[in-house]
Amino acid sequence: MPIMQVHLQTSAYSQEQVHHFLERASQVYAEVLESPIERVRIFIHDYPAEFIAVGGKVTSDSGVLAPFFEAFLMEGRPLSQQHAVLERITDVLVECFEADRSLIRGVCNMVSPERWGIAGKPAAAARAAELAARENLNR
Repeated sequence: MPIMQVHLQTSAYSQEQVHHFLERASQVYAEVLESPIERVRIFIHDYPAEFIAVGGKVTSDSGVLAPFFEAFLMEGRPLSQQHAVLERITDVLVECFEADRSLIRGVCNMVSPERWGIAGKPAAAARAAELAARENLNR
């Protein structure tokens, strides 16, 4: 289930930086969540500088870049993993885009297995055995 959306002004970065970010963030996300990388999906939402404001100033005027990311995780993930996602993805944004760490924001959105679909079926059904094993590890 590891899905992430990253909100950026991609015109501020090279195609190589964006490509490197997508690959590196995928690796880190899979590693932190102990998930097969084949399940990881990362989407970049690209915004023109005129459509972003940071601190009340429009980016096209200020030049301030402030990446934001949303990590979607299945409920039941330990808080330590959630914190690790926030820290490690921030690290990747700094590494790949030379972003100012103090301006990066992120959130972990928890989704119940009954409300997440995998191949058209609720994750609660599609991954019942896997979720039970994970829950036993966290006890």
